[in-house]
Amino acid sequence: MLQQTLGIFLEPEYTSEDFIVTNSNIEAFRSLSNTHLWPENRMLILGEEGSGKTHLAGIFQYLYSNSLVCENIESIEDEEYLFHLINSTKTMNCSLLLTAATLPRFRLKDLQSRINATHKVLIKPADDYLLRIILSKHFADRQLPVKEEIIDYILSRSDRSYKAIKRTVDSIDRLSLAAKRNITIPLVKSILSGDNPLTKQPGSLL
Repeated sequence: MLQQTLGIFLEPEYTSEDFIVTNSNIEAFRSLSNTHLWPENRMLILGEEGSGKTHLAGIFQYLYSNSLVCENIESIEDEEYLFHLINSTKTMNCSLLLTAATLPRFRLKDLQSRINATHKVLIKPADDYLLRIILSKHFADRQLPVKEEIIDYILSRSDRSYKAIKRTVDSIDRLSLAAKRNITIPLVKSILSGDNPLTKQPGSLL
């Protein structure tokens, strides 16, 4: 019998020691400590959901107390707010880190002009090495022990994106808890095949 789960787990700490540096993200990681090279004292990190933008933002705020972060700017509806935020950081002479999944396009021309003038770095799609580490880390963050064969199985069959990997681990975690089952290949297969029993329950949290 399946049980409802709250889907709550502790957020990982965003430290430089925990950040996994590979060819996919090394430019963004190195740029954090080179703010003197940022035109207008601001930088925009571009990368898909789950690629580590929030982790980099956490490292940045730890490194520089006199700094500001504004994430997911492509979703901001109040363009005047973002425009004035950028202007105020320039007046206060503090560094501003922006993040977005895709390069934003704003109706406000002055805002778009400032975004165009902002130093940009791209987090590239994850390679096999990084995907394996990220997948293992997602399980570790949830204190879920898994065998290497489980990691291999997921990587050989899952959509190979940061977002898909995180979503897969979330679903495995919830199904394992609700069904009170260890994480096995049959359980993982039910998730990847779309045959997740939790999604068929009234009031499911998935």
